[in-house]
Amino acid sequence: MITATDPDGTIPDLSSGVLPPNANLQDVGNGTARFDFHPNYDQAGQYDVWFFAIDALDPQLRDSANVAITVSNVNRPPVFLSPFSDTEIVEDERLDLLVRAVDPDGETIILRPLLSIKGANFNDSGNGTGYFSYSTSYRDVDSTYLIGLCGNRWGGARGAR
Repeated sequence: MITATDPDGTIPDLSSGVLPPNANLQDVGNGTARFDFHPNYDQAGQYDVWFFAIDALDPQLRDSANVAITVSNVNRPPVFLSPFSDTEIVEDERLDLLVRAVDPDGETIILRPLLSIKGANFNDSGNGTGYFSYSTSYRDVDSTYLIGLCGNRWGGARGAR
């Protein structure tokens, strides 16, 4: 909320200079105005916003305030592009999966399995793709495994199974 008073007792009109995208100012008419700013992901940076209180009887009489608004960058998690679904294989069969993920911020992704399964291998190609292979044996009959993969950077993780 933006508020202003006039020493003469009149209610000032409230307005602003140029607002950043996704921002608006609504003068409520009682010396207050509602300022809303909902920046999207691409709006990280600093915005200098000017607010004005204008005398209702003499528009030449005004006051102003400059407010610096800083929108911080948000590091978004990687997103898996590969479709994952439950898969059933038989004894002595091999399962091969190509794993693809992207980082919406363009940063390098590290792909890795969450758990180690005997007979399974995972190779991270270092470019957002990885290759998972699993060879079954007679010991795996009637076994169920949850295969967890993680794409992360700097400790942030997002898993798929």
